[in-house]
Amino acid sequence: MAKTLLRVDHLHVAYTHAEQPALQDISFQVREGECVAVIGESGSGKSTLLRTIACLQSCDSGAVYLEDQVLPNPAALLIKGYAGIRYVSQYTILPRLRTVEDMLRYELRYFDTEEQDLLVDQYLDIFSLQEFRDRRDTELSGGQKQRVALSLALASDATLLVLDEPFNQIDVITREKVKEQLFSYFRNSGKTLLMVTHDALDALPWSDKIVVLRDGHLLQVGTPEKVYERPVDMYVASLFGPVQLLNKKQLKELLQIEWPARCRYAGIRYADVKLHTSKHANAIAVTWVRSYYAGKYYKWLLKDSTGGDWMVYAAEKEPTGKAVYISFPLSQIFFFK
Repeated sequence: MAKTLLRVDHLHVAYTHAEQPALQDISFQVREGECVAVIGESGSGKSTLLRTIACLQSCDSGAVYLEDQVLPNPAALLIKGYAGIRYVSQYTILPRLRTVEDMLRYELRYFDTEEQDLLVDQYLDIFSLQEFRDRRDTELSGGQKQRVALSLALASDATLLVLDEPFNQIDVITREKVKEQLFSYFRNSGKTLLMVTHDALDALPWSDKIVVLRDGHLLQVGTPEKVYERPVDMYVASLFGPVQLLNKKQLKELLQIEWPARCRYAGIRYADVKLHTSKHANAIAVTWVRSYYAGKYYKWLLKDSTGGDWMVYAAEKEPTGKAVYISFPLSQIFFFK
């Protein structure tokens, strides 16, 4: 088993004029070679967490350890940051008046010229930057600058890469290509990655571990499978897609399930509800009300016999027949206290 590279120990950060702390008693570990996603809504403390780990933001209590060495307080540093950690923010600042190739060669300055040539081409290919290798920072768009910053981070000798929503300025087509190549590279590089993403579903395919924050609190840490399939509360469940709330009447009359003791919420993800045009075992009869256009699919508003509303995904704008049924595995229902 890989050794623990990063340890966050009871981290607490408060801003002077904020009503509540940005981070409260945050603790988790990252093993060497892991890709870890940090998710949560805006204002949950994601960026503050990354900046604190990268020695750019002071903490009020707690500590961050890299390879069992406690990281210094940024307030005591002449230049903030830590040599073993490379931080890439949402707002890219590149070295001035140097070409992209020159920037990469500087990061790779300890390699011989032949090795530099190979590595420069490799990083330019990963981030689709070959045509921009001779451009300076002033000649690059925001998205191109982000890709350059990512290539420099990979080329560095940092032990840990800390990325704060690094794809937000990259256009959609290029973004998907860059993501695919970046995460493929990470799997083979042995580097360790901690990355904030605003899209929780996007984190599932590439992450080894997911850290969920809300209002500065750590809600859940676990594998993508565990966090998606066994969320600790409705907030975590809803980060991965809309959740249809169920009431006591629906559970009893439609599903013959008694409301569990001390249960506050019950729900099922929209994505787990299947549509049918014919009655079969465990299917629930519903009435189609209307459709909402949603790009690649439609959202159907349905009503069941208890008067409860359902929202499900459908390929067609309207049902072809009068009868509409829905079903879902009872094991996929969430019950939260």
